[in-house]
This record gives sequence, structure tokens and C-alpha cells, in this order.
Amino acid sequence: MPPKITRIPTPVWEEPEGVLDWIDWIRDPAPDWILRDSVRLREFLEAAANFRAREIEVEVQQLNLEKERIQTMLKFYQQ
Repeated sequence: MPPKITRIPTPVWEEPEGVLDWIDWIRDPAPDWILRDSVRLREFLEAAANFRAREIEVEVQQLNLEKERIQTMLKFYQQ
């Protein structure tokens, strides 16, 4: 099962007003919690994607078995 993700806090930055303020704001390093939570979010999304990939692999195997069964029945009925 994918790991449970915790609530990501809402940023409390003040929005810049002028162009120069925007440039300074963009250049500021991200707060630690954003980096931590983005890593946790990435890990969660990777785990969820891997989990779904395993589910799809099982579905493909089941479909291939069903295909083989139908082909065998078809060969039997064509004889």
C-alpha cells in the first residue's frame, strides 16, 4: 500500500507587489517544510504509481490467461 501522506501546510508568504519584489521573492530559497513535503509527496506519488503498475501487471496476466483459455476453446471447437 502507498504510504499515507500528511496534510501539506498552506504557505504564508506575502505576495510581492512590484516587479523587483517578484524577482527577489522568486530568488528566495524555499522554506524547509516545502522541501520536506515535496520529497514526501514525490515518494507518495512514486509509491502510488508503483502500486498501480503492479495492479496493471496482474490485470495483464489475467487477460493473457483468459486469451489463452479462449484460444484453446476456439481450437477445440474448430476441430
